[in-house]
Amino acid sequence: ENVKRRSRGGCETAGFRDEIARTRKPKTRKTAGFRDWLARTWKQPVFEMDLQELQKNQLPEGSGMEPASTGNNQLYNNTGGTGMSRIGRMPIAIPAGVTVEVAENNKVTVKGPKGTLERVLPGEMEIKVEGAEVHVSRPNDLKKMKSLHGLTRTLVNNMVTGVTKGFEKKLEVNGVGYRAAKAGKKLTLNLGYSHPVEMEDPEGIETVVEGQNVIIVKGIDKEKVGQFAAEIRDKRRPEPYKGKGIKYADETIRRKVGKTGKK
Repeated sequence: ENVKRRSRGGCETAGFRDEIARTRKPKTRKTAGFRDWLARTWKQPVFEMDLQELQKNQLPEGSGMEPASTGNNQLYNNTGGTGMSRIGRMPIAIPAGVTVEVAENNKVTVKGPKGTLERVLPGEMEIKVEGAEVHVSRPNDLKKMKSLHGLTRTLVNNMVTGVTKGFEKKLEVNGVGYRAAKAGKKLTLNLGYSHPVEMEDPEGIETVVEGQNVIIVKGIDKEKVGQFAAEIRDKRRPEPYKGKGIKYADETIRRKVGKTGKK
């Protein structure tokens, strides 16, 4: 044959090169249409900024640019405008009987009819109490600042809602012989184990049992209410065949069909 494989110290023949050329996978070319689609859907770096201006995190006014980190170099991306966070820019209304204080290092204290909440919020955000409203603003349009902007506003709003209305989570206990009972601050759960499960109400949290299969977790701190409700549910998670276990009242269990016997 004209095809000769390469040996140690040997060389390729013309026939071998022709065979490789025939069997090699052709390279795919990016067509003009693909390049146009890529340009439309991906943010393309427009121009590089001066390093000193970049370190100050200052944007040219009305340019519609935002800094984007690409390894050691930072470029500016065209975002089509200087949009604000739709959640972060919304003012928080302070109801009657509620006081909001902002101390050093963004330590926010909210007092209301149901109690007092304190929390240290991100120091990059600027929190101002103007009249009967709380305003949160960010220093620049970096991606991290945009994320913290909406988060900070939501945390303050949850504190105001907690000291006025409070939060609650409702749980349902499903299963034959499964039941819940409350004595003082101790919650007792019978969940099919060889022993009853006992849980103590944490500080600032109250649990109420309606009947024998409904548990309501109440409190002014949304984070603590959700955490304790999740811990109760974790004692016996709902299973997909019969739905036995503890589930949230608004939770939907995806059911499975069990095995069928031989006919």
